[in-house]
Amino acid sequence: EKNRRMLDAVLELELPLVYASSTVVHWPRPTAYGRSRLAEEKRVQTAGVPWAVVRPCAPYGPRLTSHRPRHKESFHTLADLVRWLPVIPVPGSGRGRRQPVHVEDFSHSILALLEKHLAGWKGQEGASKKIPVPGAPARPGVYMVDKPDVNQGRVGIGHIGVRRDHPDYFALRVMNQILGGGGFASRIMSRVRSDEGLAYTARSSYDFGTYYPGIFRAYFQSKSESVAHAATLVLEEIEKIRSSPVTSAELLTARNYMVEVFPRFFSSASQVANTFANEEFTGRSDEFFSTYRDKIRAVTAPEIMRVAKKHLVPEKLIILIVGNSKDILAGDPDKPQFSIDKLAGEGKIEKLPLADPLTLKRE
Repeated sequence: EKNRRMLDAVLELELPLVYASSTVVHWPRPTAYGRSRLAEEKRVQTAGVPWAVVRPCAPYGPRLTSHRPRHKESFHTLADLVRWLPVIPVPGSGRGRRQPVHVEDFSHSILALLEKHLAGWKGQEGASKKIPVPGAPARPGVYMVDKPDVNQGRVGIGHIGVRRDHPDYFALRVMNQILGGGGFASRIMSRVRSDEGLAYTARSSYDFGTYYPGIFRAYFQSKSESVAHAATLVLEEIEKIRSSPVTSAELLTARNYMVEVFPRFFSSASQVANTFANEEFTGRSDEFFSTYRDKIRAVTAPEIMRVAKKHLVPEKLIILIVGNSKDILAGDPDKPQFSIDKLAGEGKIEKLPLADPLTLKRE
């Protein structure tokens, strides 16, 4: 199903296409996999665009720690046997034919086919279509969605952020790591879970949009009666990081962690390919990864307080609460100082209808 949907999307582009199939389509005993590949080949051949189908057999190359062959009869297995045995083993009756191909040779053949089919291809004239900008966000305030069959409330607190090309990008990343992105080392998790025991997890994220501003969001899930209490603590931590410098220990922990996990971007061949393909497609600077760690290390405590004060704006925060509205609004009778009404201030608590999970329509 996933392959079919991907092919649907590619064919809709109406571009020259090289389709990597499999020699399984020639097997004397048809398999479901082979039939699906053959059906996809026919779709490519009748799509009305320049096409080529390649069927690599027994690909081999450098072993990847992140990949395990699905079949024990892979070429690597045969190569291991040849390495240790004094003879070359012949699987089966000896009539089966295999033509191993190295992954680099296969890649070069794909590139050659692309060059051939794209040689006379011309792109569409005129400027490319602009990515549509999202509509205006909801006005700041408290919004509630009633779900009376649950005993916990899910809460999201946030507002629109910035794009990834913003000059404060690195300082904001370190700031969020300290505020709520760093797990048990972060302030929100320590305060809401470790100190008060109000939630299993409480975090924040500062996502950076590529074509338009991303979203800052703090979130948690808590018992209905403690939702207001936990939300108040999150808001206090947001205000605290805006008004006072982070400690040297917090800064060192955040920076070291972000530098040490940097290699995860490139922990497998697929991650390397996806990372660089995405950066190339979206036009990010070639210097981003080469300077990433140095720029993270260069972030200072005063810089964090500056960007927090500038980019975390309490007056713009939207608080969305989903859960049993009656119990959440009632709060904890033993802690009347925490309430949703106080979070709303002078504003009105907006009640939103629950969308149908199948149609997403609201009553």
